[in-house]
Amino acid sequence: MPTQILRPDGTTSQTGMSPSSNIHTVIGDNDDSTNAFQSQQTANYTCTFDNTSGLSGATIDKFVFSFRAKQDRRPGSIVDVRIQATSGAYTSFLLGNPPVGFTTTLTTYESSEFTTQDDGSTALDASYLDGLRVLITPNNIGHRVTEMFITVTYQETGYGNTV
Repeated sequence: MPTQILRPDGTTSQTGMSPSSNIHTVIGDNDDSTNAFQSQQTANYTCTFDNTSGLSGATIDKFVFSFRAKQDRRPGSIVDVRIQATSGAYTSFLLGNPPVGFTTTLTTYESSEFTTQDDGSTALDASYLDGLRVLITPNNIGHRVTEMFITVTYQETGYGNTV
């Protein structure tokens, strides 16, 4: 099945991170040489993912949230991830191998698979994914994030080839 990567396209709130604004431009650029880091003990940031072009009308099977990060100053850094739909909080989970924390090596941490909307029964679609926001709240130890993205798996449609 084909996949499409959704990268952050906007920052709706941000505090305690460097760069101090528009963090989505750094953690959504598909470039491991750029990163953002926690500059204060209290930090958080919210990014939007309104970029599902090409998925309109497709049957979406699932999505997985990915976070490429490593510890910054000392061991034990983790982040609380809250995926929010337009109706409110969808799910919350910790990344960073709790309670151990992120490793010193850049690593991709992934959520479980999401196969329905936040009501638990409605199928996923492009308009629903366009409304997703992701709120990241790290603990006070410090982390360095390189990438954040959503991988969408869908079924191809519209092909009528006969052999």
